[in-house]
Amino acid sequence: GSAYDAYTNNSYILTSTDGVSWNAVASEDQFYMTGIATNGNRFLLSGYNGATASVDFTNSTLPVHFSGFTARLQGSQVVLDWKTALEENSDRFIVQHSTNGQDWSAITTIMAAGSSGQERTYSFIHEKPAQGTNFYRIVELDRDGRSQLTKTNKVFVGKTMQLSVYPNPAGAATTVKLPSASPSRVLLINAAGLRVRESYEQQQSVNISFEGLPAGVYQLVVVQDEQKMTRTISHH
Repeated sequence: GSAYDAYTNNSYILTSTDGVSWNAVASEDQFYMTGIATNGNRFLLSGYNGATASVDFTNSTLPVHFSGFTARLQGSQVVLDWKTALEENSDRFIVQHSTNGQDWSAITTIMAAGSSGQERTYSFIHEKPAQGTNFYRIVELDRDGRSQLTKTNKVFVGKTMQLSVYPNPAGAATTVKLPSASPSRVLLINAAGLRVRESYEQQQSVNISFEGLPAGVYQLVVVQDEQKMTRTISHH
């Protein structure tokens, strides 16, 4: 909190480590306050030459404590689940959706418990998500008008993407055709589970060299548009 001393024309920052004992620190390099006390929701400050000041404060404890929020793809739908460990004066939850993580719209409203000291679970199924990446977050509103946001979760919705690899078995090199030219992470893993090749691509056709690698079976892993694709490649 903060307060203003009209006698010294200084502003003060009020600090506490336990919410009971408070200190007033001048916003400049001077300190004129000689005492501080609390009375209900008010700080009572005293200073030199009888100067006094007061400032009202309110409890800023959030009414809801979120203990979890997940979003997962189930068939062609997205299932959202969230949990609260504590609710006090909560009113409702607004589920927000976005396709770019910046522009949000409300897709449903679910009433909250109001007051609860036990863990509560809420769910919502987004039946018609957009093709591509879907972003989700929950806005909690309490009866006093305060609000808070959960973290943002994202789910990719789309057709199962396939990789094309030729030649396979591979000699000195092989060419991988990706589903699109979207940014991709391409990895080659050997039989021991070690990463022997890694690159970041923004093209649809990628050449992978096996130069210096022993013959054997390798796992190709591509991550593109939130989807992970794998193919087995034999190298002779």
